[in-house]
Amino acid sequence: MKLFGLLLVAGCLAAQSQELRGTWAVSAGQRTLSGTWTAEPHQDATAATGTWQVRDDSGKRVAEGSWSARKAANEWSGSFQVRVVVGDVYSGTWTAQAPVAPGSGLLDLLRAAIGQMISGAYEAGKDLKGGWSVRTIPGR
Repeated sequence: MKLFGLLLVAGCLAAQSQELRGTWAVSAGQRTLSGTWTAEPHQDATAATGTWQVRDDSGKRVAEGSWSARKAANEWSGSFQVRVVVGDVYSGTWTAQAPVAPGSGLLDLLRAAIGQMISGAYEAGKDLKGGWSVRTIPGR
């Protein structure tokens, strides 16, 4: 199964705490999924962990999971796990080409996505892989 979608992220870039929160949506053909995410940058700013939740077209929660990320040079990479409400668990890896300077952190990546789309790839087993794109919508 291949999935390519446009992921829209709305988040608060200037949070009082270290944890960031936002919403996202992806469309693949006629289907739209959306949900929420959290991100907690680590002290060294080149690593982060977080959670995410998936909802279907009607707003019903269909899956939830966790993710992690680490930045090397100009590429972010990491892993994810998602548990579908009916019980299936998927895990995999992802990469993103980051248009930010070496040494920059997660907040810099999210800020960069305000002006341009960031793209990457994901893989969960041999049959579930594809591409993704993200653009940050600044919080109000």
